[in-house]
Amino acid sequence: MFPADRWEPFSDEHLARVIPVATDRIVRASAAADFAPRQAEMVIFDACGMSADGVRIWHAARRLGESANARARSSARLRFGGRASSIGWIGWVLVLAALTGGLAFAVALQTKDVVLTAAFSAATAMAVLVAAAGARGRPLDRALWRPQTVALVGTAVAAVLVGSGATAPAMAVLVAAPVIVVTSLVAGMIIRGAKPQQAREVDDSLTAAYRAVIADLPAHVERLERETSAALPPERARFVERVRAAVFERVRADERVPERARRRLARHGDAHGAGGVVIADFADPLTWMPEALARSAYATDDPRHPDNRDG
Repeated sequence: MFPADRWEPFSDEHLARVIPVATDRIVRASAAADFAPRQAEMVIFDACGMSADGVRIWHAARRLGESANARARSSARLRFGGRASSIGWIGWVLVLAALTGGLAFAVALQTKDVVLTAAFSAATAMAVLVAAAGARGRPLDRALWRPQTVALVGTAVAAVLVGSGATAPAMAVLVAAPVIVVTSLVAGMIIRGAKPQQAREVDDSLTAAYRAVIADLPAHVERLERETSAALPPERARFVERVRAAVFERVRADERVPERARRRLARHGDAHGAGGVVIADFADPLTWMPEALARSAYATDDPRHPDNRDG
């Protein structure tokens, strides 16, 4: 917005021209439900004529959150292999079992095709057996009971619907499929009951992994802040900080700004260096961590819990 020859020495006149421009843009942007403080600081960088610096910091900070998310999931996958739900291969195999079990039911209900129903039932049983073999006698995440239950209901009802017209080989498959699924379910329950500590660990696998990454995150944030500070010329950094302090104060006092936006900006006072709001906002676990996991990663009385945030 301002040419480079107007930057030096970042005079009070320059400051006075930038502040109202940035304030107006942020006030208008704050009406959006997904308004975030990082967007406000990007507006300030742009208004100061430093959009390239802002974009560089933005991408570096975004990678911070993406890397944290990847580390958490990789850690859980490394420790528990396929047994953790949503990230393990066993879960996807059991989802396939639920799908083929549902197809067996649908075919039996709609077409009464014994051969096709038996084929889908056989596929369901095979998927469950593969998952059981992958578990190797270790507890599975309790959430993985759900796809097995769907598979059991689908194959069992399918057998009832077409069993009267099935040949002996087809009937053997139709009966064996739900038996295999229910055996897997019961065996899984027995294993979990026999190894309660391992069962609790696999149930909490993702939450524990995210907690560990959250605890380690401040070190990564401090490193990025140091790199950002070293990359920005001091006079430019100070100018951004002065503009930001003045603009945030004006925005928070503006009656046109929704209360949720004011609260979000209030969390980012003058403690951050230039680019620090972008970094802190991207580093906020609720920016990169699934909300369902945040609900279990934080205690209910923790101010970082989703229910205690402004949404």
